[in-house]
Amino acid sequence: MKVIRHFDALSPQIRFAMNLKSILPIVEINTPSGKVTLVNAKIVNIALSVPRAGPKRGAGTEGVHTHELEEIDFTFQTITYTGKVGHKADWDDWATGG
Repeated sequence: MKVIRHFDALSPQIRFAMNLKSILPIVEINTPSGKVTLVNAKIVNIALSVPRAGPKRGAGTEGVHTHELEEIDFTFQTITYTGKVGHKADWDDWATGG
């Protein structure tokens, strides 16, 4: 699974966990539509990127977006999605066959 996020104060800790090849028991990722939970996750790659600078729609010159982004690739044992609307949940477990 790939997560794209803004580079911030947490970024060095994320890279440290990748360098140690740490197994993260629980990783929770909040999205606008709900929450994704990874169980026994491992960070396998981090790539930095800077999006092309340009104004956000309708923002004029004050809305120029130049923040660095990082793309984080995870492997995991189990993934669960819990949506905000209707509280629907889905999951998948890579340990089960079929």
